[in-house]
Amino acid sequence: MRRKNIFKMYEFIRESHKIETISLSCFKFYKKIGEGAFGEVYLVRKGTIEKLYALKAIRKERVFGTSLYRYIQTEKDILSLINHPFIVKLRYAFQTETHLFLVMDYCEGGDLSKLL
Repeated sequence: MRRKNIFKMYEFIRESHKIETISLSCFKFYKKIGEGAFGEVYLVRKGTIEKLYALKAIRKERVFGTSLYRYIQTEKDILSLINHPFIVKLRYAFQTETHLFLVMDYCEGGDLSKLL
């Protein structure tokens, strides 16, 4: 009985959150807009939606086995939970065999460190 209730709850959560399968093929790449210590950032569009996103591609070989993995995991966790007008929103996170990907809202004009 309890297992049945847990399954119903999972189905409700899945339907209410509209879980969708995301992969690299869902995005159209326009240009590289940045590069950092972990990887590169690209300007992308998902499918036919007009909204632009910033896709951060992080090479797994540079992250796993180091303390950087916890930093990337924390970044993903915090950005997925925070909903504030001055903090970029994480929309999707997925991985391939070689890369981790974070897809965030694109904010034209760069980041705060460039303005400082």
